[in-house]
Amino acid sequence: MKTNIFLMKKSTTTTKLSSQSTNNIYINKAQDINKYLIGAKTGEINVYDTTRKQKKNQLKKIRVNNHINRTGKNPLISNKKNKIKFYDITNIYQKTPKGITTTCLGERYEKEHKKFKNPSTIICHVVFILKSKGYKKIKGWLIPSL
Repeated sequence: MKTNIFLMKKSTTTTKLSSQSTNNIYINKAQDINKYLIGAKTGEINVYDTTRKQKKNQLKKIRVNNHINRTGKNPLISNKKNKIKFYDITNIYQKTPKGITTTCLGERYEKEHKKFKNPSTIICHVVFILKSKGYKKIKGWLIPSL
């Protein structure tokens, strides 16, 4: 089964991307994803984040091939003194030739999104968590805000 994870509020745009055959999840904090992920880790997961409106891609969704984490946070670090596990994220997203690299800004998105070509909020944190839980078929998408 395909799962869509939306890092934004439900809207007309997100409804168009959904279908009855997909599991649609809406979250606003990366850690909230842990409440929803149960079952097979072999299904396709599409993670949708917001980006600024761009002239040539005004309302088209944009495929993500990679990200730069400029949030200042790592969702896998905890206060526990456990052994640190390294996750290879070089191929965290299923790539496409037209995919882009997004810059994740987290809480600084509203203030700094105009400084970056393809800004996003927390897609990097959500895919980190998905990868750490064993999910493999992860596609990243940006939806230009209206």
